[in-house]
Amino acid sequence: MHYSSEVSIRLLPSYKCSFEDPVHVTVSGLNPQQRVDLRSKITDEKGHVFKASATYQADSSGQVDLNRDPSLGGSFTGVEPMGLFWALKADVVSSKFTLIDVTRTQLVDLECVSDDKVIAKVTNERHCMADGVRRIPVTEGRIRGTLFMPPGKGPFPGILDTNVFRGGPFELRAALLAKRGFAVLAFAFQGYQDLPKKVDKFDLEYFEEGIDFLRQQQEVKDQKIGLVSISKSGDLALSMATFLPGISATICINGCNANTLVPIYYKDICIPPLKFDVKKSKMTPSGLVDIGDCMNDPMSKEELPSVIPIERASANHVVFFGGEPKAHSEAQLDAWQRIVIFFKKHLSAADHNCRSML
Repeated sequence: MHYSSEVSIRLLPSYKCSFEDPVHVTVSGLNPQQRVDLRSKITDEKGHVFKASATYQADSSGQVDLNRDPSLGGSFTGVEPMGLFWALKADVVSSKFTLIDVTRTQLVDLECVSDDKVIAKVTNERHCMADGVRRIPVTEGRIRGTLFMPPGKGPFPGILDTNVFRGGPFELRAALLAKRGFAVLAFAFQGYQDLPKKVDKFDLEYFEEGIDFLRQQQEVKDQKIGLVSISKSGDLALSMATFLPGISATICINGCNANTLVPIYYKDICIPPLKFDVKKSKMTPSGLVDIGDCMNDPMSKEELPSVIPIERASANHVVFFGGEPKAHSEAQLDAWQRIVIFFKKHLSAADHNCRSML
């Protein structure tokens, strides 16, 4: 596994881990006070390469410990135990890491480099699915998605997981939540398989069918149901929590308190979309289009009809927003633990952790 027999990189507790787990990175066998570069690399499913690097100085015994030692320069500085992971950046500007196949092990290559020569190498195998978790494609009636079921007979609380606008089911989060003892339906609502690529409205009845499908699973019967969402699906989740019965907990990540893009219908209710003006978009120095100012103020008098009346919801709910790369990585770690704790509290899940090592 190692490139050099003298210098070695160790990953503790193992070079194999769950996708969500941190690893403790150490290097041994160096000369006292020797400076080296540590580099990380991963290739996503689109073939985009993501890299990070940092310079470290060994201690008097020739060791580097990322839990203790500061990076002296590179993709990050200071003591950052997981810096070689959260600082990974694509070689293509503004590319987002693509992970679709959760059955595929994600490989992060770590190298120790001295004088432009690789003197040690190790690969971190990060597994998305825990032992015993079942992945079940769903094509029942109009419903499209993937069901992730923890090992055992249950009962398990259910979670409907909705992804971004024009996106398929987000299987990674669903697989990781299944590891924690939740039955999760990664739910598709647009542009997936035979679902329409373009929509001019969303009917909550379709999402209600997904929730009913989840409730009908033998392992989920008579259990509480929660929702987790991101971006556009955030306002859909808030709408579900408001109008659909039996939702016990809702998590909205980077969503809006108002409906956006297209109208939402449920029975005789219609929530119009928040208006926006594309002329307010701006070009950033990096070439990206900033649409942050395009949306009208949802709390203005003329836009109040688009605001989702979440105060009517009986569910408990949590809303998250992101930020800068380092702060965002820390927020993601914090948010992930809060998501699990929140669902366990409000969906009454038993403490359930599958083995993540394969």
